Amino acid sequence: MQTFSEKFNEVTNDKYKSLKLRNAKFIIEESLLLLTFAYPEKDENTILSSRDDIILGAKRAFDGDVPNIEIKLVKSHFDRDFFLRDIMEYLKQFPMLATVMDERNITTEINGSEVKIIFRIDSALVDYCNKKSAGKKIEAHIKSSYCENISVMFLNVSGQEDESIEDFEKEMEEEKSRFSLESIGVGRNIRPQNVEAFIGNVIYDTASYIEDAFVECENITLCGTISGMRELSKKDNPERKFYKFNLRDFTKDMGCLYFPTKKTEEQIKLLKDGKEIVARGKINEDKMRPGSYTFFPKEISLCTLPKDFKINRLRREVDDVYHVVFPQPYRIVKQTNLFDIAEPPPKYMIGKTFCVFDLETTGFAPENDKIIEIGAVRIVDGVIKDTFNTYLDPKLPIPEKIIKLTGIKDSDVMGQPTIDEVMPDFYKYSHDCILVGQNVQFDYGFISVNGARQNIYFENEMMDTMTMARQYVPTLKKYKLSYLTDHFHIENISAHRGIYDALATAEVFINLVKLMQNA
Repeated sequence: MQTFSEKFNEVTNDKYKSLKLRNAKFIIEESLLLLTFAYPEKDENTILSSRDDIILGAKRAFDGDVPNIEIKLVKSHFDRDFFLRDIMEYLKQFPMLATVMDERNITTEINGSEVKIIFRIDSALVDYCNKKSAGKKIEAHIKSSYCENISVMFLNVSGQEDESIEDFEKEMEEEKSRFSLESIGVGRNIRPQNVEAFIGNVIYDTASYIEDAFVECENITLCGTISGMRELSKKDNPERKFYKFNLRDFTKDMGCLYFPTKKTEEQIKLLKDGKEIVARGKINEDKMRPGSYTFFPKEISLCTLPKDFKINRLRREVDDVYHVVFPQPYRIVKQTNLFDIAEPPPKYMIGKTFCVFDLETTGFAPENDKIIEIGAVRIVDGVIKDTFNTYLDPKLPIPEKIIKLTGIKDSDVMGQPTIDEVMPDFYKYSHDCILVGQNVQFDYGFISVNGARQNIYFENEMMDTMTMARQYVPTLKKYKLSYLTDHFHIENISAHRGIYDALATAEVFINLVKLMQNA
C-alpha cells in the first residue's frame, strides 16, 4: 500500500519530491487537515511560490473525499540540539536501547548540507538492534524528517561502559518558526488588466511575483513595468541585435533579455521605458554569476497593472517564547532624598507600551551594512519595565571609524548571535509596542530591511524624540541625543552604545511627553 508521500509524489510527477512530510494534524473543530512540510533551502523560491499547487497535490493524494487542507512550509535546518531531543524521544520505542543511550553516544558532523550522524552502541546491544531492525528504522526516521543529505553510521564500541538516563517526558518541540500567507487560499500572483497582443499570442495568464521567480524555470509568466530598455549587438555578429531591460512588478525587479526574430525585430523597437507588459518565457541562472537570474520572454502582451494592488506577503509566525535574547527586568538604584516627591507618569503614557530602541551598525545603508548591537527598553504605563540587549556578529570586520565611535571591537561581536537568530526575538519584544527612537527612521530602516529578509514585518506606530524635541524644545541649537540629555539633566553612561543610548532616549522621551501634555 502506498504511503501518502509516495502517492503525493506520484500525482505531482515528483515535482516536489524534495518536500518532507513532518507532521499531519487534523483539527476537528474546523474540519481542517494541517500538513507540515519541510523543504531544502536551495528550493525555497520554487516551493514557496507553488503553495497552491502543493495543496492541490495533497488533496489528490487522498483517495475519496478529503477535508479542507492547509499546509505549513518550514525550511529544513539541521539543528544539533533539536535533533538530539527528537532522536532521544524516538528511541523510546526501543526501551532497551533508550535506557542506556546517552546524548554523548551520538556524534553529529555538519558540513554545509552534508550531515554525518554516528551512533556508538555497545556490542551487547548489537543483537537487540538487529532483531528490532532498530538501525533501519532510526535511519528512516531521520531521513524522513530532514531535507539535508544525512548519512547514518552505527559504531560498535565494545567494552565501553554506558550510564543509564531517565526517560525524556517532553514531546518534540514544535518548529521554531513557520510561514503563512497573509491571505490564505489567494496565492501569490498578479492578474494584469486590459491585456492586448503585442508579440506572440495574447497572454491571459496570471503572473507570478518576480520576488518568487528567482529560480530556473522553463515556462513562467511575469508582469511589470519596463525600464532601462537598450538595444545591443552580439560581439561576434554585430548585425544580430538583442534587447536588454528590467522588468519590475510590485515585489522586485528582474533583468530581461529578448532576442527578436525577423518577424518581431521591428515590433520590439516600439517597446519603451514605462510600458506595462505581461510576458511568458523562461528563467536561466547566470553560470558565471551563481545566484543571478535572467528572464527570457518569448511572448509579450501589453497590459495595465492593477491599481491599489496589495502584496500577499509570506509572513513568518514568531514563537511565543524567546530563544536567543531574553529580556531582563529593569532595576535602577538611586540615592533617595527625604524631600523627593514621586512624580506620577504622564497621563498620555497610561495604557500604552513603548519600545525605545537604538542600534549600532557598521554603516548607514540598511541594504548593505550590518547591525552589531541592539539595545531596547520597554516603557509600560510610563515606567521603564525591562531591557533587551545583545551584540550581533556581522560576519565581517567592523570598520575602524565605527570602532572609534562605539568602542565595539571585532572580539566583542565574534561568536555572538546573528541578526537572523535575534530578529524573531526582537519582533516578539517590540511588536505590540509603539516604537520610539532618536531619529527613529534610521534605526527602523535597519530592522525593517533585516526583518523583511526573514518575512518578519514591523508595522508599528512610531514616535521620534528628535522631531518631538524640535517642536517642544525649540530653543536648542542642536537636537542630537547628547544635547537632549544635557538639557534634561540625564546621565548617559556610555554614548554610542545601543542599550545606554536606548535608556537615555527613554528618559528623554518621558520628559518630552510631559512637555507635549502641557503644550
